Amino acid sequence: MPLKFALTVLFLYVTTCFAHRKDIIVIEDTSIPLSQKEAILILPGFGSKIHGVKDIRDFFIHKGYDVYIPHYIGRDSLQQCVFNLNIFIEKHHLLNYKKLHVFSYIAGSWLLNMWLQKHSVNNIASIVYDRSPFQERAPYVLVKDKPLLIKLVVGKIMYDFSLTLYPTNANDSKNIGIIIENKPTQLILKHKKTALMLGEFNFSKDSLKQPCDDYLYECINHDEMYFQFSNIGPEILNFFKNGNFSSYVRKEPFIYDVFDKKNTDCGLEP
Repeated sequence: MPLKFALTVLFLYVTTCFAHRKDIIVIEDTSIPLSQKEAILILPGFGSKIHGVKDIRDFFIHKGYDVYIPHYIGRDSLQQCVFNLNIFIEKHHLLNYKKLHVFSYIAGSWLLNMWLQKHSVNNIASIVYDRSPFQERAPYVLVKDKPLLIKLVVGKIMYDFSLTLYPTNANDSKNIGIIIENKPTQLILKHKKTALMLGEFNFSKDSLKQPCDDYLYECINHDEMYFQFSNIGPEILNFFKNGNFSSYVRKEPFIYDVFDKKNTDCGLEP
């Protein structure tokens, strides 16, 4: 096992087991009843174990919304996570807000839609899904190439995730937007052979199996989604406010050699 990978696994194991991660809750004005204001629920994924959620919090607070970021991902199964999410929603009375907006990372998108299947009556006004044709193969890659280490780090949930098809949310009453990542992470680059066992990557919006009102392609990878908000952050807020992204966002995939490790700009001219 390469030393760098072993050290990374050790770091993840230690932080997962011993770090005391808390839910993040930022209330703009406690004097205003929930029924008269709006909130943002942010559902991070497995990447939060490495990158944390500080940058996410710092961008979305003080933008006119109460902000909630739960620590809800468990080790056993996706159903366990859905249960944890529901407990968080009930505990903090999120369904009492005038409007609730959701920004969900990849695992969060699976779990949110599983929650919606059981709670069809809710106050969610808009959802922005983070989707990635690359990173959505990460559970398969990790379970296939590093099964024992991944089980040690995150438990059985990664195996459960690798077997679970995307649970489509077809609720037309909500404004639904999708950010489509167009760059692979180092994980996918290093495990190219395994990732391609599932076939060629498809960047068509329809291949994501998520009906939406608007979408955009961004030259960003999944790791960067945790800290690079200069472009995506304002677009997410714009969607929450207006139900659509800006008129100038990109609507077509970037076409380039995705496995060229030197190409970090999606084939764009310097």
